[in-house]
Order: sequence, then C-alpha cells, then structure tokens
Amino acid sequence: MITVLMPTYNCAEYITEAITSILNQTYKDFEFLIIDDGSTDNTEEILENINDLRIRYIKKKNTGLVDTLNYGLGLSTYDLILRMDSDDIAHPYLIEKQLSYLSKDPDIDLLSCWYAVFYKKRIEYVIKNPVEHEQIVKGLLLHSYIQHPSCLYNKNLINKYGNYSTDVIEDYGLWLRMMKDVKFKNIPEVLFYYRFRKDSVSRINIEERNILHYRTQQVYYNDLYYFFNIKDKIEEFKYRGWREFFYGDKNKARMYWLQDKRCFLRDYRIGLAFLLTKLPEKMLTWWKENRIRYRIKYWITMFTKENRIIRSDFSKLSQK
Repeated sequence: MITVLMPTYNCAEYITEAITSILNQTYKDFEFLIIDDGSTDNTEEILENINDLRIRYIKKKNTGLVDTLNYGLGLSTYDLILRMDSDDIAHPYLIEKQLSYLSKDPDIDLLSCWYAVFYKKRIEYVIKNPVEHEQIVKGLLLHSYIQHPSCLYNKNLINKYGNYSTDVIEDYGLWLRMMKDVKFKNIPEVLFYYRFRKDSVSRINIEERNILHYRTQQVYYNDLYYFFNIKDKIEEFKYRGWREFFYGDKNKARMYWLQDKRCFLRDYRIGLAFLLTKLPEKMLTWWKENRIRYRIKYWITMFTKENRIIRSDFSKLSQK
C-alpha cells in the first residue's frame, strides 16, 4: 500500500483533473491524502462532491507548501509516498510502473520518471532527465533532476534527512542532502504531465527563487571535490559558469568560462549560452524560464513516433 500525497492551495480550476488522474490509476490500492492549505476558492466544495473511499481530505490554515508537505508526511498512513500536485496529470500507469521498478530493484530509494510539460491542452516540450543514479547526482550540481511531483519515496528516508525545509528549495535541498547515501532512478518513459502556468508562484518570484537556488547550492560548491568528485579545473570552471548563468551573475558566467577556453570544446552549449549572456536581462530571463532549448528540440522531433504517442496519451487524459 502507498499514500498519494497532494498538497493544494486555491487550485479549484485544475484539481478535478489532477484527482481524476490518480483515481483512474491501473494500480488501485492506495490512500489519497489531500491536504488543503487554507484555500479560499471552492476547492472544499469540489472535494465534497467526489465520492471515493481512498480519499482523505484535510483542510488546515494556510502555512505554506513546505509546512503542508511535512504535515502530510506526518498524517500519511503508509510509509511509501507518491508526490502529486493539484494542477498536474498522472499517466494511468504511473504507480503500477513505479512499483514494478521497485520490485525489480529494491535498492532504489527515490524514483521518478520523464515528463511532458503542457499548457492548456497542448504539449509544449518533454523533459528526459538522466535515468541512472550517477548521472542524476552529477546533474544535481545545477538542477533537480528528480521531478518532485511524480516521485516515489519512503517517508522515513525523508524524515531521516530533516524533512522539507524553507531555508532551501524544498525538494532540491533534500536531494542534495541525501545524494551520497541513497540511490536515485528515473523511469525512461513519460508517465507524468506537468502544467505550465504563467501565474504559478515559482514563476512570479523568479528572482527570489534564483537567489534561494543559488544559496541552496552554496555549501556544495564550497567543496566540489568532496561532494561531486570534480578534480579537473576545466570541469570546475564549466559548472561554476553554468551556475552563474542560471541563478547568479551572467558576467561571472562568462568570466568562469573564459578561465579556460577548453570549456567551449567540452560542452558545445556553452558557446550558445555565452552569446545569450549578451542579451538584455529580461530577454535572457525569458529564454531560460520558458525553456526555449527544450521547446526547439521538441518542435524538431514533434512527429517522431515517440512524441506522437505522448500527445495521443495526453489527449485521452485531458478529455476526461
């Protein structure tokens, strides 16, 4: 048995679609714990009209996402937790395939999957994060390569590493703290659909989140050798430059990359990023936050069999 943990706050416009995608999972044996963080819209009314014995709906005063997640972990009946957001959509086979992976490799501690980003009724791009643990950990130098909504983990593991914290990016900080002691895995299939929202909190407070992201990384960048086994100076300049490009000072990004011009040979994308740093700040932010590189890649491969299947699966789900 597992607990599906879904925090929600003023998400009435989308929550029915999210709930339906969980209730329609091919794996049926779960508790669906929905924690309402003091919504002021009609979320409560919507939940009152959904009759399913697997749902536990709890409404509390508004204390923020991090506190709501920790509160939900404390209330969950089962140790195995699947994270879900109230504006996203889960593929019907998400839980079944995750549990299948765990049964084949019980050493996996935290399991997620590839996912598609959609806006309204259209897929915008697909994110194929690294699959194996070593590549996921290396990627944590810059980004969270475990998609938080859709990830499956044991709550006792999360408790061991201090639960979610407001001092850092809530999920990213956790992955960094535990990366040396656990095994990560991403299923190489699109089993989750992430809603792109122009009004989301993470997009409205981009500058604040970048500062928090930068701060979350700081202790690890103080000793790249210990945390990420980076001994090579060129590799160090490469990552320090990328960190500045995404979350810090674009001028410092250029400075790091120019420390050794072999950075450009080792990673062809640095050349493009270097040129992008010449753009006005607003244009550069637009490029990064709208994930233009991923969009272009998706457009180029739009009519491959794989992407046609992703669109077809999503179309069936979004029409329900």
